[in-house]
Amino acid sequence: ILLVNWCIVAPVGLLLFRKSSPSLFSGSSGFDHAPVTKAAIAVVALSTVWASVSGASASLSLHWWNFGLPALAWGMLTYQLHFRNGWVALVGCLMLYHFRQFERMWGASKFGAFMLLTWGICSLMGLALLVAGRDGFVSEIATGPYGVLFAFLVQFHNEVPPLQRFEVHGVPLTDKALIYVLAVHLALSSVPGSVFAGLIGLVAGWLYSKEDVGLRGWNLPPAVRGWCRTVVLPLVEPGAE
Repeated sequence: ILLVNWCIVAPVGLLLFRKSSPSLFSGSSGFDHAPVTKAAIAVVALSTVWASVSGASASLSLHWWNFGLPALAWGMLTYQLHFRNGWVALVGCLMLYHFRQFERMWGASKFGAFMLLTWGICSLMGLALLVAGRDGFVSEIATGPYGVLFAFLVQFHNEVPPLQRFEVHGVPLTDKALIYVLAVHLALSSVPGSVFAGLIGLVAGWLYSKEDVGLRGWNLPPAVRGWCRTVVLPLVEPGAE
């Protein structure tokens, strides 16, 4: 699986990046109108660096070796904040950067609510999967915001039309193919934990997309929006009012 990921999936992703990078970075430049995305990428990047340098990655993970309720609860809160290494973090942050288009489409409040909802759903599902597979089938869920990213992937598939069409060795593709290949690369980065994390995210994204579940109408509460506006926004965008 490791050879497939690095010898096939990664080169295909690089080729698609060269083909579709103009559309990947199209729209408003940088993080304009996307402060939540900017804050999320900063948290993931800094958490990954800190966990790697400090050696605290194991204590921030969600796995069955974290015996006891306090350790499991701490793992549920922290395991989606950091990736296992810098390369995986780079790929994940690139996907999250592309998904900033949803913040511009939905607004920061709904976008933030989506991230919190899927983060919570994935944490609970990850714990349930560990309990169900505690006899050896599932011992660990890969660290990193796989759940949020793969939940976004469902919305990306359902709501975002292709902007560019091209062929690679006679195979017709669109610019969306790059994001799908990056997702496969992430899912194969730390097998089997990364596969479980990705599947959990797909389920969370599917639940969010179902109108009868009632999650699509959720927004951040006014108190949370006010706190983010007065405390978080000045840190992310110092010049913002």
